[in-house]
Amino acid sequence: MECVVQCDLSEWSPWGPCMKKNKTCGFKKGNQTRTREPLQLPSPATSTGAAPPSGCVPETQTQRCTVQKKIPCKGPPIYIFQTRDLL
Repeated sequence: MECVVQCDLSEWSPWGPCMKKNKTCGFKKGNQTRTREPLQLPSPATSTGAAPPSGCVPETQTQRCTVQKKIPCKGPPIYIFQTRDLL
């Protein structure tokens, strides 16, 4: 007989920011994620091995998102030098 371990998960977290390549600027479409975490891990007496049972791991959802206005990325300042000939 197989022992089934049940694990209670939290409610879904709020959706994270719209991101693309770990940035929140410089794009129009990206992805956002949310997670559910285990509320209580099984006790060591009911669990075998170092890893939590397969039914007791955080869950992640990802969805596509679109930003209302493309936000430019701000980088270090760019300096433009003008030179003039001294004669």
